[in-house]
Amino acid sequence: MNKEFYLKLYAPFYKDKNKKNFLNIIDKIVTYLIFLSFPIFIMINFIKGHDVTRLILSTLIPFILLSVFRKVFDAKRPYEIFDIKPILNKDTKGKSFPSRHVFSAFVIGTSGLFISVTYGVIIIILGILLSVIRVMGVVHFIKDVTVGALLGIVCALIGMLI
Repeated sequence: MNKEFYLKLYAPFYKDKNKKNFLNIIDKIVTYLIFLSFPIFIMINFIKGHDVTRLILSTLIPFILLSVFRKVFDAKRPYEIFDIKPILNKDTKGKSFPSRHVFSAFVIGTSGLFISVTYGVIIIILGILLSVIRVMGVVHFIKDVTVGALLGIVCALIGMLI
């Protein structure tokens, strides 16, 4: 993606503060829904007698490894490269690749599918929405969210099937 692509995404939000605020609110709501639902999902399934150890480990270990990779790889974000202000309220430098928000959504959603298809599908749909928001908000490249999603799916499958 080039600067013109992001400027086209950016234009409607730059000119309209309400649209910018709306995108920021939706980003927060989707993020909180995903990340607050997960410990509740774990507790409910623990109470039901399910062994949630695999679920916890299949999400936690990859999250830690991804966080270390991002810090070492330290890819710049679109707003840094193209010198534009992000739509989403973010000022982090680097650590763009892959998207940890999207990775987390997909590792949680895919792992969740093994226990509750409904929960897993809802989280994956929210992950797709989060991917779009993170690109529209000029905080990630499409490759960041795509690789984040794919890694989340693969890590969850490996963790839940081993």
